[in-house]
Amino acid sequence: MKRFLIILILLIIIFFAFSPFLPQKFINIDSNVPLKAQDIFKGFDGFYFTYFTKIPVVLHRKLLQVDVSYEENVIYNIKFADSILGITKNGYIINKTLNDGPLITANFEKEKWTDNFSNFFLILMNYNYLNQVKSLEIYEKNIAFFDKKDILIIMSNDNLEGNLEEYLKVLQAFSKKIEEIQSIDLRYNNQAIIIWRER
Repeated sequence: MKRFLIILILLIIIFFAFSPFLPQKFINIDSNVPLKAQDIFKGFDGFYFTYFTKIPVVLHRKLLQVDVSYEENVIYNIKFADSILGITKNGYIINKTLNDGPLITANFEKEKWTDNFSNFFLILMNYNYLNQVKSLEIYEKNIAFFDKKDILIIMSNDNLEGNLEEYLKVLQAFSKKIEEIQSIDLRYNNQAIIIWRER
C-alpha cells in the first residue's frame, strides 16, 4: 500500500510538472511577429492546453514550462522612403526581406505604416490584385495607391474592401476610357468621384 501511494504521488508530481495545461506566465514565446499564448493554444480562464497548437510552431517542453518558437515567412518586400522591409502573410512588417522577391513601393516612411495598411495589403492579396499596384500612398491621412495605369485611387480608411470593390466596378464601367482617368476618390459613401485627365 505504501509503495502504491509513493507511485501515485510521483505520478501526480510528474503530471503537474509536465502538465498539458499551463498559465501564460509559464509559456515563453520567441517569434519574429507579435504572438500571444491564445494565438497558439486553445485555453480557458488563463490556462492553455499546450499539446495541440492552432498554428505550426516548434515546442520545447521543460519542467513547468513550454518554450515556443515561431517564424512567419516574408511574402513580399516593401520599399519605403527610408528602408526596404518584408511583410508576412498576416500583414506584419519585419526587418527581413526576400531575395529577388516581389516588391511594392510605399511612398512614405516606415513609421507611417499602420494596421490599416496591413489590412489593405491583405485585402489586395486576397483579391489577387497586388501585381496591379504601382505604389502605396498617403492622401490626406487616408490610404491611397497608384495602379499600373497611373490612376490615383483614394480610399476611405473605414471601408477598404468595399472601396476596392467599388474601384473595380469603376474600371469595368469605364473600361474604354481608363486612360483618361486621373484619379478615383472613394472616400464618400456609395459614390466614386472621378477626375479626368486634361486633354
